[in-house]
Amino acid sequence: MHWTTSPPDHHLLPYVLSHCTFPQLEQFQCELTLTSNLISFLNRHAGLRSIEVSPFENTRLFKEGDLPTIDIPALEYFSGNAQAAAKLGPRVMLRSASVLWNAMDQHPHLAIQRLQPRGNDDHLRNLNCRRRGWNLDLLDLISASLPNILVLNVANVLVVDSRPTKDYLNAIESQLSRFKCLRRLGIHCVDTWQMGSIQCNLDEDFKTVKAWGAACPSLEEIVLPHSAGVTWHRVVDGLWLPDPRNQCGAVWLYESVMSRKYPDWNRVVKFLETRVAFSSALDLPHLQPPLEWLEDLAHASVVSIVISTHPDGEPRQIRWAISPGTTWGLLDTGDAPSSRLGDQEGALAFLNSTLDPGSPDLPVKPPSSSAKVSLRDWKSGRGHRSFMEL
Repeated sequence: MHWTTSPPDHHLLPYVLSHCTFPQLEQFQCELTLTSNLISFLNRHAGLRSIEVSPFENTRLFKEGDLPTIDIPALEYFSGNAQAAAKLGPRVMLRSASVLWNAMDQHPHLAIQRLQPRGNDDHLRNLNCRRRGWNLDLLDLISASLPNILVLNVANVLVVDSRPTKDYLNAIESQLSRFKCLRRLGIHCVDTWQMGSIQCNLDEDFKTVKAWGAACPSLEEIVLPHSAGVTWHRVVDGLWLPDPRNQCGAVWLYESVMSRKYPDWNRVVKFLETRVAFSSALDLPHLQPPLEWLEDLAHASVVSIVISTHPDGEPRQIRWAISPGTTWGLLDTGDAPSSRLGDQEGALAFLNSTLDPGSPDLPVKPPSSSAKVSLRDWKSGRGHRSFMEL
């Protein structure tokens, strides 16, 4: 059941519901603040598995003693504000909860206390939170009170947005060591006025992800604040990769591997080789090509580049050595012709180096021996498909 009301009806609907019973009701969703009539309606439906009530943070406050508790033993999924969460009774043992806090509520312990397990096997698995500020106190409380959760997502609602400080990231790293089986962690920043233009820094994010992963060995996925939505995946041990389906993550990974900035790429390939080796013989023809393609990326030492600014007007193809100091960036077609480069498939790129790309000292590389791995090839989805296939 899903029910929305206009403001004049918000007192009428709970009264109507107080006289109704739906024996087969398993899911209830409404945009109403809790009242005695509404809780009475909910408690009459012992088969309810999922409820969403009071989904707004700024609702009229009620006194703690005014309302009974929500007593639905079968309830598994809850979504609502912290005031409603605080009314969950002792027999409610949730699997998943989404909680948002009022702008003036600085004490998250009441809601979190209601989510704590009552027995060894009855623990919350998935928790989503939305609250003003950077929420270090909330994360500290969750790590101490709910160490057995599997998935945690926290949305920091900020009036003045900024990049997280080093102290903030270090504090979370220390809290992560308390979690026993956390698999997925997402920390997001919500710019209230949408006036910020904070760019992601995947080089710094990579360092943070490795540190957090070491602090919490059970973690498999991490989303950092201001990371352009990039999800980092643990491949094996301390090896983390950005999701290649995200363009920012895909380009960063390509650039990092090609310029030798990504450590232990060969370990990633070895891990994939092991997976292929233990695959069914029928799958090998399908898995071998993407594996070889990723191996090429690890062993490439030169990249083929087309320069279209030669004095005679003819495009010239050259080799460019890849070194740890080599960095890549994409250019728009509106950039100056003298700064345009293209990979062997014609994608515009720019290579930052101490060498002049028009230098006659650079040897020409024949098109027939051009590199197999190109930036356009990777961005077009081949990198993503290779990882998904393996």
